[in-house]
Amino acid sequence: MTKIASKEREFDAVKQTVQIRARAGLTDQPLPAFARQSLETLLGRTIEGVAADAERRVMDQIQTHATHARGQAWLSEGLAYVQNNTCAPNLMRLFTP
Repeated sequence: MTKIASKEREFDAVKQTVQIRARAGLTDQPLPAFARQSLETLLGRTIEGVAADAERRVMDQIQTHATHARGQAWLSEGLAYVQNNTCAPNLMRLFTP
């Protein structure tokens, strides 16, 4: 690197320093209000707790939609038809009149 190029880089650094100092400083941003106890409960959950909650919700859906006898099996079998996070077209035909 030539002396001129070196001095040009030094001068650019000085200009940037001046620009940075001229900028407005950071300001405090208020946090949104939240229920501390709820957050602590959420953060304190383990993967087992999350899995148990998910299982309970699925079972509630099965009960709600009266698929008690084959609900779990039906859901498990249906997962095989999921492609790219959507239902396969041939599966959709089964549910379309």
